[in-house]
Amino acid sequence: MYVSPGCFGTFDISLLYVRTFDERDGFPDSDAVIITESLAKLYWKESNPLNRNIFIEKSDGKWKTFTVIGVVKDVQMRPFGSKSFFENIFLPFSQNSSNEISVIGRGGSPAPLILDKLQRLVYDLDDNVVISTNSTMRQYGERQLYIIKALIAVFAILGFSGLLLTSIGIYGLISYSIAQRRNEIGIRMAVGAQRKDIVMMFLGEGLKVIIPGLLIGNIGAALIIQILSKSRAVWFIYQFIPQFSLWEPLIFICASAIIGLTTIFACYMPTLKMTFENPMTAIKQL
Repeated sequence: MYVSPGCFGTFDISLLYVRTFDERDGFPDSDAVIITESLAKLYWKESNPLNRNIFIEKSDGKWKTFTVIGVVKDVQMRPFGSKSFFENIFLPFSQNSSNEISVIGRGGSPAPLILDKLQRLVYDLDDNVVISTNSTMRQYGERQLYIIKALIAVFAILGFSGLLLTSIGIYGLISYSIAQRRNEIGIRMAVGAQRKDIVMMFLGEGLKVIIPGLLIGNIGAALIIQILSKSRAVWFIYQFIPQFSLWEPLIFICASAIIGLTTIFACYMPTLKMTFENPMTAIKQL
């Protein structure tokens, strides 16, 4: 990546060793290079990387030997996409042979004012220059992450829909199984069983099924997360969103709570309703 001497200050990138670029590096044949901390550790471990040589293929396809003059903190220069090898090295802007450049500014004025000043400065240098786009760093990052955010939203909707369908299915299944025991409830009421005891009995039976089911489901989900965390698909997402995590305890707790409450509600409401029916009606149906 070709940068000017003021790039690191503009991006607030910390310089770890020695110096940044200056007037000594403003010549096309300059051999100075600045590398990131991770690249220094990759090639030289804990040794001092300063004044070490590194071979780099330039944009014209030719290889050249450069000398490390400084080391900076790691930084993700692009919010979208994986970090390439070339983004771990910084060359003087005088080495750049491309016709496309990016101008970045930082200041205390409102963003629109800074953008307008930068645009006017560029046109003052050359009014034939074509500016492809201008935006704040926040706007640029949001545009780059739009697709990923859209995918996450789709997956969230699918996940919520799956949870909703699961809850509906559990409620329907439990309600149907309780309805099949209508005669049993009527007989128990006829022989003197209390309404509270019958409701608690069905609640207990429901919890005996749902609690082991939730435990097995959560354990299975945790195992699947361990497998997915090593897959390339998830690694790909990590390149876009380093803070992304498959393991979210809050999601497990909320999903388990929703399913548990659905089970309790499905056991309680149909049973309570049937306890208010005339027991003789159930006995006559035997």
